[in-house]
Amino acid sequence: MGFVLSGWYDVAMPDLPQAQTCPAGLQTDNNANWEAQFPTEELRKQHIARFTSRQNRGPNGENVWYVPDAAEDPLPFRDVQGDVAVGLDLDGLASDQPGAGICPHTNFRGPAGERNVDNQLYRVTGCMKGFRKSGMWYENNNRFIRTHPTNRILIEISEVDDERNDDHVVVTTYKGSNKLVEDARGNVLPWQSQRIDDDAPEYVNRMNGRIVNGVLTTDPIDVRWPVFFGRTIDMHIKGMRLQVTLSAEGADGVLAGYQDIAQYWENFSKKGQPADYLGGVSAPSVWRALWRYADGAKDPVSGKCTAISAATAVAFTRALIVHPESTGGE
Repeated sequence: MGFVLSGWYDVAMPDLPQAQTCPAGLQTDNNANWEAQFPTEELRKQHIARFTSRQNRGPNGENVWYVPDAAEDPLPFRDVQGDVAVGLDLDGLASDQPGAGICPHTNFRGPAGERNVDNQLYRVTGCMKGFRKSGMWYENNNRFIRTHPTNRILIEISEVDDERNDDHVVVTTYKGSNKLVEDARGNVLPWQSQRIDDDAPEYVNRMNGRIVNGVLTTDPIDVRWPVFFGRTIDMHIKGMRLQVTLSAEGADGVLAGYQDIAQYWENFSKKGQPADYLGGVSAPSVWRALWRYADGAKDPVSGKCTAISAATAVAFTRALIVHPESTGGE
């Protein structure tokens, strides 16, 4: 069974009204925090004359996207409220239950009542305008998935005896090299031939999985996942697992795991810095929130978690995967 990645939404969000998940409103952006930091017209003129940009809010003019701990936002951070989130139980633990490599955190429940959902990144980003439906990153990143070759990810499910129920399958990810063809409505056409990029073995990942009532779930592994959202970078996902519902022409679900915070910030800061007013974000608050809600990859020496649980909504379209001889495929 072959699939090609055709949909990507950074933050998997439940279908709930904004007033319920973000009762205080959406995040304040850099401009609002700059105005609160320099509350008079005289102070604002002095700051711009000296440091030229509203983002250069550090005491010595540091740009807060590159040095996020150089300033502290005067306006309160608006994290997600409520107990419902999309995601998976990544650690097998109830809220605040101690576990190896895990920092205390409060779990969510899933939209269908699933227990112990881990998605702390949603707490951080769920009230940001850019990540919500119709937001700039919600729309643009999904478009980049289809148009940029870096994002051509292939999934192959082998050792399948029954596409509805199979207690053991092997799932392999590859980097692909072909374009996606869409119909007039912008839907990716199924059954396209997709050739494996033989020059990208670092993106080949094999994991065990199972299919139950048409839902594929994989066992966790650490992966590098290539993405291009204005720039190319590898996502480092610890304990990544897929859970997708298979259909005749595709699959939909979530990609979940622990995202390395330092690497996540490297990507996020480059994406947010050019247009933080459109995304509705302010760097110092986001930086602190990522570390405050970090719940995975606990450092045994410092006791500090260095990764944060996350879930991305993904969609795949059925494809015919073409193997070069070096992969051992057909």
